[in-house]
Parts: sequence; structure tokens; C-alpha cells
Amino acid sequence: MVEQQPGGVVTRAVATGSPRSRTGALRAGAQQWQRAVGVVLVLGWVVWLACALLALPRPVSAGTLEQDLAAGRVASWHPVLLDRHEESLFQWVDRREPSPVAPGSEVAPPERRTVGYLVDGVVGRYRVVDVTGVGDELAQRMRDAGVPLVLPLRGDPGTVVPPDVERWGAVALGFAGFLLVVSGPRPTRGTRWFWFWLLGLPAGLGVLAYAVLEVLRPLPPHVPWAVPQGRMGGWRGFLVLVLGGILLAGGLDALGSWLGPAWTLPR
Repeated sequence: MVEQQPGGVVTRAVATGSPRSRTGALRAGAQQWQRAVGVVLVLGWVVWLACALLALPRPVSAGTLEQDLAAGRVASWHPVLLDRHEESLFQWVDRREPSPVAPGSEVAPPERRTVGYLVDGVVGRYRVVDVTGVGDELAQRMRDAGVPLVLPLRGDPGTVVPPDVERWGAVALGFAGFLLVVSGPRPTRGTRWFWFWLLGLPAGLGVLAYAVLEVLRPLPPHVPWAVPQGRMGGWRGFLVLVLGGILLAGGLDALGSWLGPAWTLPR
């Protein structure tokens, strides 16, 4: 807007609410929402990890069972079946999932029978002896030690957090990460394909990495990696998934062996 002032002086005033100022306000608002989404995703991962530590069964050896019995930590037990299945195509591990069964059930072949038991405490209190073929011997050992037989109700072994809560939390966390990778802001460190592959890393670490590195702390536009030619692509993401998944799975197992079965982190 141009105004004529006394003395022939011409001044130019910029009207409030110009397109440039509105664009800046919208950009600032979008950045605030992006940071809020990143914080919620990180907090969601922390909550899921806590639920996993409280709910997931811990595979232990027969020696660990004997140690728990000797220390008087075993509160109850029940027979379970061990089923082997691949939890994820790119996780490269087989996980044994315990399924509670009734004693003497005809659908419980001896080569798959073992026992699950609860110990005193809060974290990692549900443990399953990861040895098949000795279920009858382990059950007799529990009876000889005077441990009460308590069958779980509706698949809940008696943990502080039911396993279904952890399972659905993992689904929600993975789905939220997938939606952000597919339809969220353009990533700055890697392409969408790069982050798509990394979502398969163990323990939800791919979702956590995306929330921190792309949602909360994206690279500024002048950084070379922020241009499309400099970002990490899908093939590199696949290699990181394979190699990183193997290393992380081994690291989590080693950490669990060092910290003990109660603090074994989920994959």
C-alpha cells in the first residue's frame, strides 16, 4: 500500500496478513505439530517397551528354573506348548511362543511340552523353560517342590500387564510409524523406502530412530543429505535392516544374558 505524505514523501507500508506472513505462520504451526507427533511417538515407544518388559514371557533354561526353585522365587506353574514360527520375514530369528494347555491334554505331544511359571516380582515374572521333550519331568519337578499348579485364565499367565496389551501396543506403534513414513513430511536423511525397511528393526528401534532423526530433528535444507540425491535409499535401508537386525538381535540376547532373564529386552 502506497501513501502520499506532506512534503511529497512517498512511503510504502506492508499490509498485515500478507501471503508471506501467513505462509510463515502456517509453516511454524506445521513444525509445532510435527514436534508434537514426534514426542508422542517417542513416548509411545517408551510405554510399549515398559509393557513388553512386564508382559512378555522370558525363555529360560532348566538350570535357571532350578535356581529359581532353590531361591524360593517360583509362585506357580502350568504346562505349556512351544510352537516355532517366524515372527517376521526380515528378523531372521525363530521365536518360541508358549500356549497354555490343560494337564494331560491329547493335543500336547511330548516333544513340545514344557512348563511356564511365575516368579515373585514385577518385571519379567512369567518364564517358560525353553527345552522341549522333558515336559513331564519338569512337571514332576514342580510337584515335588510343592509349587501350586495354577492354570491361566484366557491366556493371561498373571503378569502385571496382560500380553494382549503389549501385542496391540506393538501393532499401534508399528502402524503409526508406517503412516508417518508413507504420508508424513519428506524425510531428510533417507528416502521413504529407506525408512520403510528400517521399521522392521528389533524392539521397535526403527520407529524410534525415525521419530528422533526425521520428525523431531530433521536436517535443515542446506545440509547435503537433505537433497534427494544425497539421501540414503531403499537398498541401503534393506542392508541396514539385515545387518542391523542380526547385530541388534545378538546384542539383545547378550544383554539379556548379562542382566538376567527378568530384564531380557524384547526383539
